[in-house]
Amino acid sequence: MIPLSVQNSIVRILSKRDDFIGLGFLIDDQHIMTCAHVVGGALGVRAETIEMPSSLISLDFPFIKDSQALEGSVIHWRPPKPHASAGEVDDIAVIHLNSKKPDKVTPVIPLRAKKLSGHKFQTFGYPKGYGNFPVFADGEMGEQGPGGRIQIESLKSKGIPVQKGFSGSPFVGFYWFRVLF
Repeated sequence: MIPLSVQNSIVRILSKRDDFIGLGFLIDDQHIMTCAHVVGGALGVRAETIEMPSSLISLDFPFIKDSQALEGSVIHWRPPKPHASAGEVDDIAVIHLNSKKPDKVTPVIPLRAKKLSGHKFQTFGYPKGYGNFPVFADGEMGEQGPGGRIQIESLKSKGIPVQKGFSGSPFVGFYWFRVLF
């Protein structure tokens, strides 16, 4: 199970019409890490856009009771590249929270593992068909490829696989119960 401290750090990224687009997580009192393609989807711009988007991002904290919609601004932008080279990391965005975070929210400090392959994890998402209800999925990390992308595998034949609707969500390692990256 994802620890409550990590659950409380999870952020839903919303479109201009308040539709769910993807997730992110608070990494300090004012900054959220997510995927560039999530931000692109929220703003209606192509994720591969080289220029950092300047529009405000709408977001909320789904595990915080009575969480209000907040806004943030993109301050770091590495769009996905179709042919990223080995060792290069892409598809990352950092959002600056433009107001104070909710009191019950605690940031998470990701654990940079030297080797992710073989680590079992749990993650969280809002896949299509489940409405506004979050679901959890388990998996195992595989090898890292170009662009820093990591192959993941489902651990079970039953249950929910990681799919569209999980983008930007933290992967919590079973061994450390910390966010892995």
